[in-house]
Amino acid sequence: MIDTQQLQDAPKCISGVAEVAATLARADQAQCTHAIEVTTCFPLDIETVGRMLEGLGERAGIDMIQSDGVCYLNFERPDDYNLRMLDLDAGEHLESNASLLKHLSVLRGDEGWMRKVREQHELLRVVANARFQRVELSYFTSRTDIPSARIQSTLNDLGASGHIFIDIDEEAGEVYYVFPSFSYPKARYNKNMILLEELTPREPEQNTSWLLIALALAVFVILVIAMLP
Repeated sequence: MIDTQQLQDAPKCISGVAEVAATLARADQAQCTHAIEVTTCFPLDIETVGRMLEGLGERAGIDMIQSDGVCYLNFERPDDYNLRMLDLDAGEHLESNASLLKHLSVLRGDEGWMRKVREQHELLRVVANARFQRVELSYFTSRTDIPSARIQSTLNDLGASGHIFIDIDEEAGEVYYVFPSFSYPKARYNKNMILLEELTPREPEQNTSWLLIALALAVFVILVIAMLP
């Protein structure tokens, strides 16, 4: 699967995620948000967003905290990172971020990553539409066509990464997947999926330094051959 590290290191992409996270935190009484909630605002996978949020935890006035097995991002003063009134459902934060769109167009060329994003967002919509946050595997399988094994693998990965809490009832022999509180309006979901489909796939950019080295080597070889008797 394609590496998302370049996106995670892009300053404008990071600032865009920080702005959205601050917007969501401002609406929360505890001024907190988490990777799943922020992911609903971007056509990205949860793990990539989570790693970007971890980087924000090193900034002034932002702390990473853990509660009930889930990692949260706490903003001491959300206004320090966002003063705009963003319409997250309309995707204003996406359309104005050219750097993010550029990286998304590259990521879109990887079919495995595309499937991962689609499936994760579909599962998030299932949870958002539920009236409870403690969900069994059967709840997902009855509401989506994603294979049960892939759903379980995705949920286990999210649990291992601290994005959800996996509650095992040994007496009843049941496994429950406990999600932090979040909403995922249909308009926001549709905006994410449409944007993902409309972007034109691009080949990953070649490393310029390697191209220069290869060119210099080729010139050197030609000169050596020309000097031979």
